[in-house]
Parts: sequence; C-alpha cells; structure tokens
Amino acid sequence: MSWWVVAFGVSSLLTPRDPASNRMPRRRELLYGGLSAATLGSFATALAMLDTRTSSGMLDQLELYSDDRSTAIELQQLRSSNQLWPARRELEAQWRALRDHPADLAQTAEAYATVLRVRAAIALAEDLARDQRWADLDAALPLQLVREFEAACTVLSLSAALSADARAAIGFQWGACGWKRCGAQADGAQAICKLRQNLGMIVPIEALFYLDVAKRAVDEVLAAAASSSPALAALLREAPGGGSAAEYLDVETLDLLLATDDAEGGTEAEDAVAEWEREVLRQAGILSSESRSTDEDDSSGEPLNGDAE
Repeated sequence: MSWWVVAFGVSSLLTPRDPASNRMPRRRELLYGGLSAATLGSFATALAMLDTRTSSGMLDQLELYSDDRSTAIELQQLRSSNQLWPARRELEAQWRALRDHPADLAQTAEAYATVLRVRAAIALAEDLARDQRWADLDAALPLQLVREFEAACTVLSLSAALSADARAAIGFQWGACGWKRCGAQADGAQAICKLRQNLGMIVPIEALFYLDVAKRAVDEVLAAAASSSPALAALLREAPGGGSAAEYLDVETLDLLLATDDAEGGTEAEDAVAEWEREVLRQAGILSSESRSTDEDDSSGEPLNGDAE
C-alpha cells in the first residue's frame, strides 16, 4: 500500500492547478491525477517484485524437476536462447575467420584426420551395439566427439583445398544451416545425437540403423574431400579399412525399418522388433518354444485347448 500512497502523492504534486484562483483541480484534473497514480503505482510494484526476485536468484535459475535422476540432470543443463547466444556469437566469429582465411592443406588434412577418427568410432560402436554393450557404446561416441566432428567438417566445408562441389556436399552444421543445404555433416551429427538420445530404449537393430545413417554421412564427407585432394585421398587409403568398400545395411533391412503403417495399425518394424525380443527371451531360457506357439495361437483368434466350449 505504501507504494500507492507515494505514487498518489507524487501525481498530486504533478497535477496542474489554476494559479489565479488557487482552486482544487476540476473533475478532469482529478481523473488525470488518479490515472497517473495508478500508472506510477503499477510501475513501482513491478520494480519491487523485480528487485525481490533478482535478489533471491529466481530469475537467474529456473529449477526443473523429474523423478528420473538422469533426466533431472539433463533438464538442469537446458539453456535459454539468451544463454546460448555467446556460444552462437563465438561460432559465427569462427565462420567469419574461416571465410576470411580459409584452411590450407595442412589444416585441411588435420580436420580430415578427425573425420577419419569419427569413422573408426562408428565402426567400433556397431560391434558394441550388436553385443548390447550400451554403456561402452555411449563412451565410444561421446558428445565431445560430435562437436569435434562438426568443427572438422566446418573447416573442410570452407577449405580452399577442396572444390566447390565437395564443400557443398559436406555442407553446414546441423541446426545452423537455416535455408541453406545442410549436407552430409548435418546428417552424421544428427544421427549420432539421435542414437545417444535413445540409448537404453532401443534394440540393436535400431541402434545399427542410426549408426548406418551416420556411417553413410561420414563416408560421404570423406569421399567428397578425397575427390578434391590427392593428399586426402592418400590419407583415406592409409586408414584402417580405407581401401575396402564399406558395408551398409541391406535394402531389405532398411525397408523393414522404414516401413509404413500396415492395415492393422502396426508396422513391420514393430513386428520384427517384437520377434527379436522373443528370440532373446528364448535364448535366455525365459521364454520357451511352447510359449511361442501359444502366442501364435492367441494371435490367430482360434480357441485354445480347454476353451472350445
């Protein structure tokens, strides 16, 4: 209430009087004074609330909660656009520096070696996914490696040692390309991030799908750069497995994973995953072969033994 009293007093002093008669303000002038008091009072109240919240740290820290500890940690690490702006400004400064002073052959070769290291990590991750070693897979493809991959590809995409077609094929970073063509590096980074996001919720075939997308994208970056530089082509040949053709998921598997909804509302991919889960349970001795035939009888809609009546 004290803020309103002070505001009304200030507005009263500011309200004009008739100097000749020294009379009290007319009705319109009183209305003007009341509105001025309300405006000043609202402004003063907002300032008081802002000062209180700032002093208590409520504006500096927004607390987000979750029952899951790992999710709670991730929520606390979320940053607003204002908090991300310094990193974005630094990134744009790096882009301007690379455009003004493109990487030479030595710097380009160093970036190319980083992409080769990412390719080797993806190959290791494929073996870990087949063995369901999810913790080791997470360690093999850390977020820092994704950032290094993006930084190296950005150097390649602006390198003077590569042709315009090669630079366009590599493209811009995922989430920073805007209306421009993102290119292979965006596909690779996005696939690895999607894999990391879904670890613990996917089966090996789904993890291998994400890794296959990332592998194809990284191989496209390597091939595009090597096509423009004999020195980079030599690095690719010297890398482990660089001289042999890469193995990707076959068309049948991709069609299975990318299948559309069937007439019953499910997908072939969901059925395949369910069958894979049943096979794992059978191998572990949890699910017997008789249970499989029972499931099939249930799904067929035919009465089981003892239910004929």
